[in-house]
Amino acid sequence: MAFTPERRKRDVFAILSYSNMLTLNAIIQLLSEKGLLTAEEIMERVAQVEKQEHGKTKSQ
Repeated sequence: MAFTPERRKRDVFAILSYSNMLTLNAIIQLLSEKGLLTAEEIMERVAQVEKQEHGKTKSQ
């Protein structure tokens, strides 16, 4: 199986995405453990930001 530039790009993207997911998960857990925010509050904010971003891309 050849490692084409396109495959390498896809693999790097997958690794970065996974790393970002783990980092965000750790931050959410720490905020929750310290009683600063609940996971639910964070997920509500994520949904709010997604909605805002979706509105921006629709209007562009």
